[in-house]
Amino acid sequence: WAVVGAGQAVWDSYVALRGVRADNQRLSQQIADLRVQLQQERAVSQTVGRLRALLEMRASVTWKTTGADVIGGSVSPEFRSIMIDRGSDAGLRPDMPVITPAGLVGRVVWSSAHAATVQLIVDKSAAAAVIVEPSRAQGVVLGGNDDGTLSLDYLPASAVVQRGDQVVTAGVDRIYQKGIVVGYVERIGRTVIVRPAADFANLESVLIVVDPAPQAA
Repeated sequence: WAVVGAGQAVWDSYVALRGVRADNQRLSQQIADLRVQLQQERAVSQTVGRLRALLEMRASVTWKTTGADVIGGSVSPEFRSIMIDRGSDAGLRPDMPVITPAGLVGRVVWSSAHAATVQLIVDKSAAAAVIVEPSRAQGVVLGGNDDGTLSLDYLPASAVVQRGDQVVTAGVDRIYQKGIVVGYVERIGRTVIVRPAADFANLESVLIVVDPAPQAA
C-alpha cells in the first residue's frame, strides 16, 4: 500500500503540474492578447488625435485645403519625397503646398489621377522664401543638409536672428502662402541652421493647400 500511495502522490503531482502549466499557457496567451489589444487601441487613439489635429487646423486656416494620407516615401538623399493618396482627380497640381499642424512639409511636384509626389522642404533642391520672427528679417531656407535641417541664407547683414526664433513662409515665392511655420532657428554660425517644424519621419496624414498660389507683388 505504501508503494501504491507513493505512486498516487507522484501521479497527482504530475497532473497538478500539467494543470499549472496549462494555466500558465492560458495566462500567457491572455497577456499577449491584451498587449495586442492595447497596441490596437493606442493606434486608434493616435489616429483619432492626428485626424482631430488636421480638422482643427483645416478650420483655423483661411486657405482651402484637402486631406491626404501618406502611402509611401523616398529615403534617398537625391530626392527626399513622400507619396500621398490624392491626385489630379482631387484637384491637386504641381507646386501646391503640403502642410501638417506642426508646419510646412513641402510641395506637390507630380500627380496622377489618384496619387501625388510631394517634394519635402528638406530635399536638396527645395527652397522657400521666409521671414524670421520676431525680427521680420527675410531670407531663404534651403534643403539638402545630411541631418535633415535647413540652411537659412540670403539674410540682410543687419538681420537680428536668435536661437529659437520661429521661421515662417514669406509668401513671395509664388508657391507658399504667407505665414506657414517652417521651423525654428537651432544654430547660429557662419550659416544659420533651422530645425524643421514637421516630423518627416512620422508623417501619416497631411493637408494640401489647393488655393491658387500667391502672386509676388
